Amino acid sequence: MRFNIFKTGLIWLTLTMISFGFAQGFNTTISGTVSLNGVPLANQTVILGYGDEPELMAKETNANGDFSFKTFNMTGLFTVSLFDTFTFQPASTRQEVNVETVGQDYRADFAFTDKDLRVQDVVVSAGVSAEDGSDVNGKMVYFLKIDSDTDLSDFTQYEYHFTPPGMLTRWASYSAEINEGAFSLGMMLGKYVMYIPAGETTLSYWSAIEVSASSELEDVLLREKKTVSGTVFNADKYEYITVFAHNLNATRPAMATVNPADGSYAMDVAPGEYIFRVTAYFGNHMYMAFYDGKATAKEADVKTVESDMPGIDFVLPDTTLYSFQISGNVSSKTGNGIEGANLHFASMTKFMGATMPMGATTDAEGAYSVTGETLLQLDSLYGFVSADGFFAQFYDGKALPTEADPIYVGGKYPEVTVNFVLDSIDLSVGYGISGYVSDELGNPVMQGQVQAYSANVPSGVVAALIDTTGFYSFDGIFPSGAVVYLQAWGGFGTLPQIYDGAETWQDATPVVIGDANVENINFTLQLTAPARYLLAEITGSIHTSNGNKTSKTWSEESAGFDGATVLVKKSGSTQGWSDAQPVSADGSFSVSVEADGEYDLMVTAKDYDNTYVSEVTVENQEASVNIGLEATAIDPRDRVVISNLLHDAYPNPFNPTTTIRVEMVTSELASLEVYNVLGQRVNTLFNGMMKTGLNTFTWNGTDNHGNNVASGLYFYQLKYGQQVQTKAVMFIK
Repeated sequence: MRFNIFKTGLIWLTLTMISFGFAQGFNTTISGTVSLNGVPLANQTVILGYGDEPELMAKETNANGDFSFKTFNMTGLFTVSLFDTFTFQPASTRQEVNVETVGQDYRADFAFTDKDLRVQDVVVSAGVSAEDGSDVNGKMVYFLKIDSDTDLSDFTQYEYHFTPPGMLTRWASYSAEINEGAFSLGMMLGKYVMYIPAGETTLSYWSAIEVSASSELEDVLLREKKTVSGTVFNADKYEYITVFAHNLNATRPAMATVNPADGSYAMDVAPGEYIFRVTAYFGNHMYMAFYDGKATAKEADVKTVESDMPGIDFVLPDTTLYSFQISGNVSSKTGNGIEGANLHFASMTKFMGATMPMGATTDAEGAYSVTGETLLQLDSLYGFVSADGFFAQFYDGKALPTEADPIYVGGKYPEVTVNFVLDSIDLSVGYGISGYVSDELGNPVMQGQVQAYSANVPSGVVAALIDTTGFYSFDGIFPSGAVVYLQAWGGFGTLPQIYDGAETWQDATPVVIGDANVENINFTLQLTAPARYLLAEITGSIHTSNGNKTSKTWSEESAGFDGATVLVKKSGSTQGWSDAQPVSADGSFSVSVEADGEYDLMVTAKDYDNTYVSEVTVENQEASVNIGLEATAIDPRDRVVISNLLHDAYPNPFNPTTTIRVEMVTSELASLEVYNVLGQRVNTLFNGMMKTGLNTFTWNGTDNHGNNVASGLYFYQLKYGQQVQTKAVMFIK
């Protein structure tokens, strides 16, 4: 039970009456005493309810264990309950008070004895000490019980609790006093947030733990408290400003809100090495910079905090918005202007976000003009153009964003001319590809691009932008019989995906063009693993083990390392990849990581085996590594589906649904069924004439009667003619 005084309209009415001075309407008193074995219990939260509202008002008992409620002039059934159901049996903590006469006083005493105490599951203990040697005895330790489904390896699932509560007695499920440098208390099994408030010389302590047996927790060290302070100049010109202190050990950052009147701020941190960052918001613009005036974390000055440190100052730019105009012409290679071409411009400045995305459409002569604003004297933009009947491109003539040339705008460049020249497409002999891109939560991915790799287009690679509905579309540029590999890149926080549901090129499924447009080629992008702010980077390059690709006859179909991707995660992490970045045409790459430490890399590239590099050591926020690739032993053209194919389920393991895809060479009678490990049929997903091409099915973890199945391993089986294909999938709750 968690108390929320703003729960309903009845509560609102009660508070409104109080705020407008109608106290004379509160003539009924409900009071009582809370005691254990005759000893008064102070600081116990008692909750008053009425009718269907179990949480109307709350009071704390005084030193004598007494509480008292003045209620409004209503008769009826009131309830009085004790907030602490972790210590006392729930049946003992609730009383009913039937108010029959307005103005009459009523009693609701809670006289507990040992038999009313809840039998706790386990005993938990730990030692506590202070880094500066100060006395910790008498300090209190608090525990908040959280959802048992919380993944404690994912700090985003519980860290929102790491905020000092306004009233600890209502926040905490359990509390204990530290005596002789240790504490011990009985608790229920489960997961908890643990909190020790800050002292005069020590920082507050937060952690998340799971209590699964009687145990002694790791000793708690209360870190010494140091204060970092400074001034953010020009703060009064911004709407909201925050300063962050990022420890190089990738711990939870400290933060402080800046006083807009004088730009002052102060925050408490532990001794250590820090990178300081300021973020400031103004209208639709955000400005961010590191100390001292650096644009990236790698360039930032690292400060060692050993004592109180004043003077960590920042200077925000004036909130002058520099207007700029980009204009030019979009034409074909024959020199004719292209009417109706769509242009998109977006900031290349990764963190400052100084400019909003902009768009334009060409007129009858192929001319366009777009205006924008930026906080920067020098901002850089991507430029992308697409038009019916022409190959889309990034500026200047580049197929991919990793190769795009920047377009400079801002105070230094108020007027810029940018022209595009497009290659024409013979739409009479080709077909298009389209579909939707969403994330694993079902939300549309509203920015990014889908890249198509094929020997059947002149450049070998083309891109299509994803719109705000998650939709993308390639014009009819692929001739019948073309083999096309697709890779989707979303916005921040998602990992790229290779069709069909593949993380690597080794598992890629090509789209084979027939005699019609191919639709519903959809992507579901996984979210990146939870990570702290990315302060460091791993750079490097990839190359073939023999230095070239000439050992494979199909290598001439692509240039460089088209589609190559580098993924990174912490060594030993079970949370998956935290960042993924494309490899440039020259083989160079850069991936971001949290801080110094050990990291694992994986390189996946078309025509090459997946390559893993373990325990790359990042020191002083950087590391460099060169990675050799081995050409795959399978010609990618051999991957073209020449028989019916049952794909891997995605996601796997899953909850609540997984997608199963079946590719059919020709339409024929087929069935798709799910079996348990005992060989019993659980669900029939399809039974009938399965159409040519891609067929998509969803299983929601239920049997044929709609009942939820148990967690465990299941097999799904495709049957057609005399043939059977079987794959496994894991359902988890």
